[in-house]
Amino acid sequence: MNHEAALQTICKSLTPARVFAPRKGTALSTKDWLLLRADHAFARDAVFESIDLERDFRSERIDQMGLFEVSSKANNRHEYLLKPDLPPIAIASSSNAFFSLNSKSFLQMDYPPQL
Repeated sequence: MNHEAALQTICKSLTPARVFAPRKGTALSTKDWLLLRADHAFARDAVFESIDLERDFRSERIDQMGLFEVSSKANNRHEYLLKPDLPPIAIASSSNAFFSLNSKSFLQMDYPPQL
């Protein structure tokens, strides 16, 4: 008996688990399951991590892409995730133009600013 066969025999005698058995059914392989868990962890981090424009983007990139910050009427991130229909509130951009988001239009510029 070779070493691999001996190892298989010992492992099978120590556990009722299906060690060294081929995969059965529609379950994900261990590799795919671990990749899914890693992707899920990255997605959760992306959802729960806040973005700071100045910290995460260079000022020239902010100006080049026209990035701006939006706030919600939610009191905290947990409430915002549970109630995404809470309307955003007016925000100010670096060019002193005021933007507001509403359900009828994605981006609406208000002149003069409505505070």
